[in-house]
Amino acid sequence: MFNVLGDLNWFAVIVSTLVFAVLGGLYFSFLVAKPYAIVLGNEERELPKPGPIFIVGPLVASLVVVVTSAVLLRPLSVESIGDGIGIEREILPVCARYGMGVLTWSPLAWGC
Repeated sequence: MFNVLGDLNWFAVIVSTLVFAVLGGLYFSFLVAKPYAIVLGNEERELPKPGPIFIVGPLVASLVVVVTSAVLLRPLSVESIGDGIGIEREILPVCARYGMGVLTWSPLAWGC
């Protein structure tokens, strides 16, 4: 398999993971909060305060996505921003779908 974990810039991986998690939190908390609640069937009821799993879970998932992306960049010969955008265009929807699959089994509501 690929032996590139030692070659990764782990500072960049950590920063990217934090940015990815914060952007995801902002996206689901503000940008699509209402449609997200409707799809989950939570638009009418008061939700309990989220526990630590709602922070740790997405953070771990973000770390997996960032490390996977970083590992794939070298063997796929990604050398420009355009190449990277093309690869991520394939990876991120899969990650998003699995992340939403935990909460709902209605993929058509999300357009997946």
